[in-house]
Amino acid sequence: MVAFGKRVSVRAFPYSMQDGETATCAETTILNLLDYYSRSYPEYHYLLPSDINRIAKENGYERSLPTHGLKYEMISKAFCESGFYPRLYSSEKMPKDKFRRILYYYIESGIPLSLGVSAGVQNKHSVIVIGHGKVNDKKEQLQQNIYASYDKKSDNIVWICDAADIVNEFCIMDDNQMPYKLAECNLYEQYQLMLGNYIIETMMVPLYKRMYLEASDASEIFKVIIASNEYGINCADFECIEGGKSLGSQRNPLAVRIFMTSSRSLRKCRDKQFAHGNEEVRSWYSTTVFPKFVWVCELSTVEMYSKEVIGEIILDATSSADAYADSLIIAHYPRRIFCRLPQDARTDELDTDVDEIREIRKWQPFLPYDSNLYPTVETTN
Repeated sequence: MVAFGKRVSVRAFPYSMQDGETATCAETTILNLLDYYSRSYPEYHYLLPSDINRIAKENGYERSLPTHGLKYEMISKAFCESGFYPRLYSSEKMPKDKFRRILYYYIESGIPLSLGVSAGVQNKHSVIVIGHGKVNDKKEQLQQNIYASYDKKSDNIVWICDAADIVNEFCIMDDNQMPYKLAECNLYEQYQLMLGNYIIETMMVPLYKRMYLEASDASEIFKVIIASNEYGINCADFECIEGGKSLGSQRNPLAVRIFMTSSRSLRKCRDKQFAHGNEEVRSWYSTTVFPKFVWVCELSTVEMYSKEVIGEIILDATSSADAYADSLIIAHYPRRIFCRLPQDARTDELDTDVDEIREIRKWQPFLPYDSNLYPTVETTN
């Protein structure tokens, strides 16, 4: 953009409004999301309004002009045409707290997505979610919604509090409101999931073609690993951490933060963090083969959450949901680390040779990963 003869650049998420004839909120959602992704990644291409009209005409059963909006199946089809492998979620087909956590996992992964919402019976709408508000990391808030992770093999139970449950606001791009609007996401009488004044019905996540392991499956695998006897948490591992002796109990639950990122970005961050104090862990990370994308579960205590990380589990985001143990790449705790090397045999169970679990002699807590989202900038008048 050029203003008064000088070139000016602005780092912002694309925003546009509907005209009611060729573009409604659905078409605007497609245009804005594709504008962002096509500028950020060379794998995706931008669609013009005429391209969206063509897709609607070829895959629909009525005239496309003047437009009356698009169903979310058609929006997903448009993203397929642009090189994505989208995933659709329905809030009616899963528990609302699980749906909300999945929404957080993708947003925390830095993946802008769209939501199909309603304001009443007939008023359907579409908005884009690009981030979230401040994390309420107070101890009371963290322990408010804990749940158990159970391992059938060992009868082990680990109590967990999820970072997804302490984020109350999401940043949305709504063509009916000002951009970067913060809207609260809450359960209404346990029957409806509200985002501001909207009722959430559908979520469409535009995923890269190699991201086979989706958020819901990744979170379930993390639960299995955390409670497992071989790779799960052990109180003896955390004796050097404040509050680590009873970690995983109802009174002292394990705090987890789940997100997806590129292995290149994660290794760059951890290589810098492990340079002083975690040289052993750094060497194991550097010799481990990573896929292009990984799911990460950061572990912490209630007291240390959002300040320091005391463990980490990494899954292969390019594996299938049926892989389970085969998707595990690293399980990293204060006193031991499991790294799956290329020559390691694959198994269907969480059971392996003790040679694959290495002892860590020198270790210290490290900072959370922070390269997926830009921090919120507060302004004062």
